[in-house]
This record gives sequence, structure tokens and C-alpha cells, in this order.
Amino acid sequence: MNTHSTLPTAKLLNDEVLILSDLRPGDEAFVHDVDVSVDGQDRLRDMGLINGSLLRVIKYAPLGDPMEIKIRGYYLSIRKSMAKRIWVRRRTREVASETQ
Repeated sequence: MNTHSTLPTAKLLNDEVLILSDLRPGDEAFVHDVDVSVDGQDRLRDMGLINGSLLRVIKYAPLGDPMEIKIRGYYLSIRKSMAKRIWVRRRTREVASETQ
């Protein structure tokens, strides 16, 4: 399924698809896809990790795992191994600050 057309491309830094675990605290991104082989994928989707959803990386635990994100108004901790199977498109900081 091609989800590119549903993403608000005007708010993207570029067209590069990254993995969620590559983002730093403060970065915002749109969910692009969740690997179908991820255990608990249905649960992640139920919690709001669906294509086109905006998320913000809040912090990483002191040893780097898990990471905390904010999505759809709540905080969610995700193991780094799972975050490596969630594809995102980074949102620009300028646009992010204008909409808050």
C-alpha cells in the first residue's frame, strides 16, 4: 500500500524515510509504515501508530532503551528493537513550532 500521497509533504524536511530509532529527542516525524513482522503490530496501531500520525521523540532511557515518544496526546515507551521497524518521515522544526 502506498501511503506517500496521504502524508502532508509540505511539512516534511525531505522525502527521506528513516527508522524511528534514528530520531533524537525533540524530533518530530510522521509515521510512514510499521513492519508487518513486528510482534504487537496490531497493538501499536491501536495505540495510534498508524500511517500519517505525527509523533515526537521525548527521550531515551539512560542506557538508550527504551525510548519515549508522544503520539496523539499521550506518552508511549517503545523498545529500540521495535522502533527499528517503524518507518517515519521527519517533520521540519520550523513548521512544528508554528503549529504548537
